[in-house]
Amino acid sequence: MHMRRERDPNLSDKKKAAFIAEHGLLYCERCKMNPAEHYEADVATACIEVHHAKIQVKDMQEDHVTELEDLQCLCANCHRVTHRELAAVARELRKRSNN
Repeated sequence: MHMRRERDPNLSDKKKAAFIAEHGLLYCERCKMNPAEHYEADVATACIEVHHAKIQVKDMQEDHVTELEDLQCLCANCHRVTHRELAAVARELRKRSNN
């Protein structure tokens, strides 16, 4: 029995490649930061993380299939902020449901 969902190890690379094919470069979809303006290519690519935008991994059903369209390219800062915002919304919903 697995305690967490297994992720496709290539999904992040596939999303980044598709994003580059569509937009010509890799940048943060939230703040528009282009890490290639500051770092060499391999480091710049590592600065962008892939976020599950439609459903959090912990909420996925066993048979869930993630499509590339379900993902966002975010810089590390925006990725962290996005998760904090999601956590705050979840806390607020729990608080409201307890009243």
